[in-house]
Amino acid sequence: MKVRYLKPILAIVATASLTMMVSALPSFYTAFSKNYDLKDGSHLQKAKCLICHATAKGGKALNPYGKDVQKELKAEHLHKVTDAVLKAVEPLDSAGTGSTNIKRIKADQLPGGN
Repeated sequence: MKVRYLKPILAIVATASLTMMVSALPSFYTAFSKNYDLKDGSHLQKAKCLICHATAKGGKALNPYGKDVQKELKAEHLHKVTDAVLKAVEPLDSAGTGSTNIKRIKADQLPGGN
């Protein structure tokens, strides 16, 4: 293969990879929002990315709750968040506050403790 074709091919692969990473958030947020019936204007509804990520811009940096969800996804060999994955991390104390994730979620608090 000629070198002149390498850059366009790499650009296409990079764009496709980025698109797949960005599309992960809406599917997670949709599952989380539906599972916990988030109300308009609630703290969790406004937080969106911060439910799992360390910064509002998302990216790869996960907060403790996001890391727990990621561990469960890997344990179940899944690539998409399901209600069962969310249920599995409910009894954990991702934030390390002495309160379970489900208690924090029901109190409209971020389970990752941000």
